[in-house]
Amino acid sequence: MVVVGAGITGLTTALMLARAGLAVGVLEAARIGAGTSGHTTAKVTSQHGLAYSRLRRTLGLDAAVTYGAANEVAKERVAAFAAEGIECDFRRRPAYVYASAWWQEPLVRLEARDAAAAGLPARFVDRVPLPFPTAGAVRFDDQAELHAGRYLSGLARLLGEAGGEIFEGTRARAVHEGRLCRVETDHGVVRAEHAVLATLLPFADRGGFFARAFPSRSYLLSARIADPPPEGCFISAAPPVRTIRSHPVEDGELLLVGGEGHHAGDGRADPERYRRLAAFARRHWHVESIEHHWSAQDYSTGDGVPFVGRLHPATRRLHVATGMGKWGMTNGTVAAILLTDAILGRRNAWAPVFSATRI
Repeated sequence: MVVVGAGITGLTTALMLARAGLAVGVLEAARIGAGTSGHTTAKVTSQHGLAYSRLRRTLGLDAAVTYGAANEVAKERVAAFAAEGIECDFRRRPAYVYASAWWQEPLVRLEARDAAAAGLPARFVDRVPLPFPTAGAVRFDDQAELHAGRYLSGLARLLGEAGGEIFEGTRARAVHEGRLCRVETDHGVVRAEHAVLATLLPFADRGGFFARAFPSRSYLLSARIADPPPEGCFISAAPPVRTIRSHPVEDGELLLVGGEGHHAGDGRADPERYRRLAAFARRHWHVESIEHHWSAQDYSTGDGVPFVGRLHPATRRLHVATGMGKWGMTNGTVAAILLTDAILGRRNAWAPVFSATRI
């Protein structure tokens, strides 16, 4: 088996296939975690903003139940991998979607109702542990966060122990399906029984994903603060979006603040967006210094559910995963479970909701 892309989806898929006894190689154009997966806020949660009220309204309660259950399973799969000796600062935290203005309160109340109806550990709370006023929040209990780069490095180690191989600095140029899949790289041709394209957006876009998945970029910074760090991970219910969590370091905790998302290609990017994030942090915490800043790009789908499965209806050996909607730690793990089951010929009840060939 060949997997293209050494991010969360690619490495998790490769690891599960290797543990199932298959020979697996991963091709990565740059290095492990160099793309979106290595630059995420790394919230490991089934709480994806106002996802469940949207899903219930557009796809129905059954789809919302499936999406939530899949992401809860994925969250625990990440926890299980982390428990295999991956030092990635994994820790359990509550996750909140907070209303930053009075008019957003009905939105978060509706989300709490619909998420609970979908079987998630969700409830509305009046008190939100943030140093500024809110109008309540949806709280998901028993969620988690981690250090994305260290987690990906740990998956790579587990993959090597399972017999898989990773080829960094190997860019895939084209892929073809015949009796075997043939992946053309800048170092030669790789042939495999199945190929998985886990490359943010499939570079072999015969499934029309360029027209069905939409890119956006968001920005993050880390700050050293004199205040106690926030107890949980947070995202605002409406624009301007602010995502907040803290991250442990040797001498304490860094505050992470993100947001300022926009459609990819918008020229109004940094440094103004970083200045607005820094101003938000300084307005609500005693910021001693800004330590880091970075940005990441991801793709979203029209209905909010990733595309996972066959590249197009006629293929049987080419598989894709895209459209994680900035929730790749769990959605990428969901994709890995679905892809593994498909390749091994196992039925998965989630597959119709996430199908890459759905209309």
